[in-house]
Parts: sequence; structure tokens; C-alpha cells
Amino acid sequence: MFTDAFGHPVFAKSARQCGPMEPFRPDPIIGRREHSRLRVSLPARLTTLDGSSSAVLTDLSFGGAQLEIKCELRQGQQAVLSWHRFEAFGSMSWVHEGMCGMHFDEYLAGAVLIATRDFDDAEHLASERERVRGAARDFVRGVRRWWHRQ
Repeated sequence: MFTDAFGHPVFAKSARQCGPMEPFRPDPIIGRREHSRLRVSLPARLTTLDGSSSAVLTDLSFGGAQLEIKCELRQGQQAVLSWHRFEAFGSMSWVHEGMCGMHFDEYLAGAVLIATRDFDDAEHLASERERVRGAARDFVRGVRRWWHRQ
């Protein structure tokens, strides 16, 4: 039986399978994301064969995105996602209660993620929670909104 540096048994691969200088690497965990996500809140446009709809891009990675949507989509449906000055073609991985996950046909370039991050810093959309907190803060301060003026 082979053990690791801490004396724990190694079951996934033998030392002979790893080779003399190759470190032991466990098999990837099933169900884990392939790429880390960039959390954003940006206006986007989703275009399918059925039409075009506005969306909110909530996170983005090299291989996909998550969106808040108001239109009806189905799993496997193909679409073009457009945001800022970028676009990506792909299909819906999942759709559930106003949210969807999109898997891109081709990976995004790193420069696209960096530019999106920079754009999000400047144009970040406020979440519903942030809008409610802002309204509550204004109420406590006695600030009147233009729609409440008489």
C-alpha cells in the first residue's frame, strides 16, 4: 500500500502510475466548476431565434455565464449574449425561475474578463437589496424622491 506525505493511504493512483518525478494529482471532483467566476451586475442582451431580450449578467467565466432573465428560455436553446462591447455564442445549460446558465461554444479571452471587470467597476447595476437599502437610508435622512414631491 502507498501513502502520501502524511501517512494517509493513496487509493486513486499508485506511485508507479505517477512516474518518478510527476506529483500525485487526484482526479477532479465531479460537479465542480471548470473555471472560477467573475461576479458582476451588468446590463446585457440575449438574442435567440425567438427574439431578443434584456438581461442582467450576474457572473462570467472563460466558459460561461449566469444571467437574470425575463424571457422564456429552455435548456439547450442557443443564444448570443451581448454585453458592453463583447458577445459570446452558446447554449443554455440550465434555466430556473428567472435565472439561467449559459455555456459558451468558445472560451473567452482573458482580456475580455479583465475589461468586463473594469466596466463593472464603473457601471455596476444596483441589486434589488441595494436599491431598497438606499431608499430606506434616504427615508431616514429625510430625503424626498422626485416622485414624492407635491
